[in-house]
Amino acid sequence: MARSPDPLPDPAEITREELLDILRARPTVGVEFAGACCGVSRAAAYRAATSGDLKVLRLGARLMVPSSWLERFLELEPLKVEPEAHGEHAGTRGNRPR
Repeated sequence: MARSPDPLPDPAEITREELLDILRARPTVGVEFAGACCGVSRAAAYRAATSGDLKVLRLGARLMVPSSWLERFLELEPLKVEPEAHGEHAGTRGNRPR
């Protein structure tokens, strides 16, 4: 018999860092946990999942939310923005104006 993972805490009672640790330790979380992270009810979370507003994977009869998607959705870390290109590599393919 497969051992079920440790139960997840209430997202309202943990720090942002603890939530990030949870999401990085698990490939997926349940729709209810994801909804609680977003501050919506269980029913609203399942409506969002069936409408496509909440990204889900169907695993048998279960709907699971990819942790990496939820992390990005909640903006738990700043987005990595590439600096703007400047100088000779900025679209010139090495050709400098004369």
